[in-house]
Amino acid sequence: MSGSTNQDLNKAFLSIISDFENTLRLDDTTMDEAAVDRKILDHAEVQKKFLEQKTKEIVDQMEKSLH
Repeated sequence: MSGSTNQDLNKAFLSIISDFENTLRLDDTTMDEAAVDRKILDHAEVQKKFLEQKTKEIVDQMEKSLH
């Protein structure tokens, strides 16, 4: 992987972590444990899809550069 690709992936991970922390921080005082658990699962599903798409884009770029 190129340095640029690694940087893009690192930025994506940091963005996910920051967004997740901010989301929980906004609601943590008003939610019960079940609501927090649901929010974590929902957030994880959205971010999983995002990372799958990013990974696919990186793989596609690498395949193009090999041809």
